[in-house]
Amino acid sequence: MKAAKKAGRTAADGVVSLRVADDNSYAVLLEVNSETDFVARDENFLGFVNKVLDKAFADKQTDIAALMAGELESAREALVQKIGENITVRRAFLVEGAMVDGYVHSTNRLASVVALSGASADVARDVAMHVTAVNPRIAKPEDMPQEELAREKEIIMAQPDMMVSHKRSKKKWRWAASRSSSLKTAWLSRHSLRILNRLWASW
Repeated sequence: MKAAKKAGRTAADGVVSLRVADDNSYAVLLEVNSETDFVARDENFLGFVNKVLDKAFADKQTDIAALMAGELESAREALVQKIGENITVRRAFLVEGAMVDGYVHSTNRLASVVALSGASADVARDVAMHVTAVNPRIAKPEDMPQEELAREKEIIMAQPDMMVSHKRSKKKWRWAASRSSSLKTAWLSRHSLRILNRLWASW
């Protein structure tokens, strides 16, 4: 079969797709790969992605072998023959919690899902949007290596914009950022501050 012959070809492009439960109790994030971005925009390919996501979401299934067994694998093989590229369902994630929401970037290549306690769906989505934008390396302050933190603080405090009084810095609420040889950080925008304020208010 043509699908079997194409199975060894690298599928390094594709899309991510997200489905969130109506009650925000869980979400499923799915990645499906193609060989080119042209196919990743194809309606037939996107239709297949939605079909796989429907089943993953309904069954809360993240085991790809179990997910694709039967009808979906047949649909994938048929699509490979029709489009002429290798297509693979790479991975799926299930996130459950008190308040779950997520965000998919307009390119359909970047996405994040967050689970919060004591917050609204809007706040959860805003946090997910911020995570997608800045691609944080850690989720909790205690996860940051202390040596790295100390080095970055030195770089931050050396910035001209940080040479201000404590009172003025509180008003500005800017988290300085710089690029070192091993770590890239970014300025938190005013939008990020609004997200934090909404989180604090919800607590």
